[in-house]
Amino acid sequence: MNKFINYYKNNTCINDKYTTWEFNSFIKKSTQINICTKSLVINNFYRCWGHKLIYDFELLKKALEYSGFININQEELSRSDTPELCNLERHLKNIENGEYNKIETMVVEGSKYNIIV
Repeated sequence: MNKFINYYKNNTCINDKYTTWEFNSFIKKSTQINICTKSLVINNFYRCWGHKLIYDFELLKKALEYSGFININQEELSRSDTPELCNLERHLKNIENGEYNKIETMVVEGSKYNIIV
């Protein structure tokens, strides 16, 4: 959620490119709509990709804690203290040198409680 709020509020070159790319790649091809706006891009992201909820870190952390996770942290894209978890984000990685990935993707890591039987 926070990433899309920042995208919506900030007029940057990369945000403008992302808006145009999203519109041309997905919205224009599947609808008769010919209006390219950030609001339409965000609505399309939510409705057309099967999302039920858009998380921010606070909500995702609380949901993970409720599910038994501990040591929950938000990480930078492609980085982790666990080597096996580095560079896993492939979504949009090859478009605009991964800059679009920064608009859409949040990385959160946590650990599950050990259960002793």
